[in-house]
Amino acid sequence: MTRTCIFAVDDDELMGELMTVEIAAGGYDVRTYSSIGLAMAHMQAAQPALLILDLNMPEMGGLEALTALHAQGLLERTAVLVLSGLAEAGIREQALSAGASDYLVKPVTGSALRAAVSRLLTGVSVPQAAAGARSARPQSADGQIHDGHIHDGQINPVVTDLMRAYGQPTVARLLKLLSADLNKLQSDLPADREATGQVAHAIKGAAASLGFVAVEIACAALEHACQMGGSIEVLVRQAANACARARQEIDHHLHAAA
Repeated sequence: MTRTCIFAVDDDELMGELMTVEIAAGGYDVRTYSSIGLAMAHMQAAQPALLILDLNMPEMGGLEALTALHAQGLLERTAVLVLSGLAEAGIREQALSAGASDYLVKPVTGSALRAAVSRLLTGVSVPQAAAGARSARPQSADGQIHDGHIHDGQINPVVTDLMRAYGQPTVARLLKLLSADLNKLQSDLPADREATGQVAHAIKGAAASLGFVAVEIACAALEHACQMGGSIEVLVRQAANACARARQEIDHHLHAAA
């Protein structure tokens, strides 16, 4: 039986990995591309049922890509889901007017992504609560959100659920990619503030999807400092340290399970 083909286009390697992990679990044939040009070169032969597209791409913007894809007749049998960090007023409407079928703003939970994919491919809406427990962050008895670290010898339930669903090596590989991005930020200091903010935003979304709230919070603070003109050197180190602790916890869990 031929599996339904989905193209996912994002220049961020980590986001590509995350989309593959989340969507492939539904039995789809997910093919990731780092640029719209690479995806376009394979669309006619593969004829994907769905194209997941980031708007903020270096080679060609998402809106421009939608126009080009329609002009070449490559979307006649393909729905388009725009998955972007751009939340400004009017952007969603522009994307839908350009031919997108739906628009989600990053960071997006795995359950929301799977629900959107199911809705576009089958017309059936999947309740987010049923699609995956990771749509909600775990809270302790006092109402405080867990931070992704080990609590009383147990990893954050969000992370445990992710490892159970997709395998511990997959989670470790995703964290390795996230950590590499943060380490590069450290090595590039002092860095371009706008570029650093964009990287922090991407890592924040990935950390949210992985359930590592401490990393998410640290990157949110870094992104805010980049936007407001605050000092970023200490915040970059804090984010990198939070990610390093998360990797240590996963490594500990892997060795304990061996």
